[in-house]
Amino acid sequence: MIMNRSAFLKFLLLSQSNIRRFIFLNLMLLIPLSGLVYSLYVLIPQGIRYLDSFNVTVEWLHEGYDKLAITIATGDKDRIYLFTRKDFNRIRRHLFEGDTQGHSALEEASLGYTKLHFFGEPHTILDKEGKPLARVHVEVVKNNVIQVFFFRRGSAIDRKGILFHIILFAASFLLLFGSLGGVSDYTQRVVFHEMKSFGYLLEAIRRFFWRSLLVSAFFTVVVGAIGTNIYFYMFIVNNDLSVFIAAINVWMLVFFIFILHWVYPLLILNRDESIWRVMKKSLFVSFDNFEFTLDCLSFLTLMLIFSCLTLFIVPGIAGSFSFMNSALKDVSSRYNQSDTA
Repeated sequence: MIMNRSAFLKFLLLSQSNIRRFIFLNLMLLIPLSGLVYSLYVLIPQGIRYLDSFNVTVEWLHEGYDKLAITIATGDKDRIYLFTRKDFNRIRRHLFEGDTQGHSALEEASLGYTKLHFFGEPHTILDKEGKPLARVHVEVVKNNVIQVFFFRRGSAIDRKGILFHIILFAASFLLLFGSLGGVSDYTQRVVFHEMKSFGYLLEAIRRFFWRSLLVSAFFTVVVGAIGTNIYFYMFIVNNDLSVFIAAINVWMLVFFIFILHWVYPLLILNRDESIWRVMKKSLFVSFDNFEFTLDCLSFLTLMLIFSCLTLFIVPGIAGSFSFMNSALKDVSSRYNQSDTA
């Protein structure tokens, strides 16, 4: 089943006639969404730096530098290079040239470099005038690999700041994701041409708050764990087996996206069923209508991009749920026709 033009036009017409309702919903959700995005903007780099510290730790850096690209290359010449971000972007192509010319270009563009003599011990890197530039501690790195770590001074973990942003993330998560079930219910009523008041929206949020929050928490933990595994096995472990494991995690991520796609609309239609049964139904609908679901995901991706440009005011979260409910309505008509036949 492929999404046809008439279904898409019906969604656009529905959105046009309810644009004020959707904008109001998006403005209501903008505060918790902003808190969530801001907290993740702070917490994710801290998490990446923590993972990076498993292999590389900067014990000391000359006070004249704040941001560096630390590059470890093993193979014919085991080296640790230090670059400014600007110089690194200019010469990064030479990292993959193992010949003499490539090594010469790296040495010339770097602030300093040293031979990687041993692992588990600090290496002092001198600048081109022979003065100490940095002291870098390197753990085990596999042979014939290139690892790049972006270091920023002052990136040590601020425990109080991290705690504040964790609390902000938790509060924003509760408000935003706990409301998604109610938003899905409200937009589903709009799709079914059942006009409801603002009071119904608040009642729907209350009714589906915990079920919506549980679904959101489950997928957040799963997707977060998969994303962490992909980063860890691609950039930290970095060997042949790790690349294979990372590829498996990518396909797992795609699998869970297919499950998540129909969960919220089905959560409303099947309000008396367990969340586990709803997720199984979502997976069945996704793969039983594979091409249709791919079309929906492609369009949702475009909606997400456009939403970012409009600060999630248009089409935003409400418009996205309206689209998913409209798509599910078309899919349901197929099963109804099969039952009638």
